[in-house]
Amino acid sequence: MTPTELLDTSVRPPVELTSCGYVLIGHDGLVARTNAEFRRLVDREQHELIGTATLESLLSTGGRRYAETHLRPMLQLDGWVREVELDLVRPDRTEVSVLFNADTMTGEGPAFRVVVVEARERHRDEHGLEQV
Repeated sequence: MTPTELLDTSVRPPVELTSCGYVLIGHDGLVARTNAEFRRLVDREQHELIGTATLESLLSTGGRRYAETHLRPMLQLDGWVREVELDLVRPDRTEVSVLFNADTMTGEGPAFRVVVVEARERHRDEHGLEQV
């Protein structure tokens, strides 16, 4: 892509170019939109996610429980959550640690906007500090 094409949102929306995972969740709880980084993190194609997967179905067992008991209530009460560490689960059952951020959305569109940032480097650094 040329620099001009990178800036042209008609060629590729800016959300597709971000280095963080982005996903919109509909009022029915199903994934409504994802970007390339989110698909890379969960190692799934667009058709495997849109209208078929829930965010909870992409989380580890502990993450699903935490989402049900804490995240959803916090989103309903406060309208947002920030920097919650969760594990996304890939089809091969490997887990990818992420920092999870979400906001509720108003109107007829999606219910939640979610942004995740991979935390692999953070874990490696923390483990290195524990060894010192």
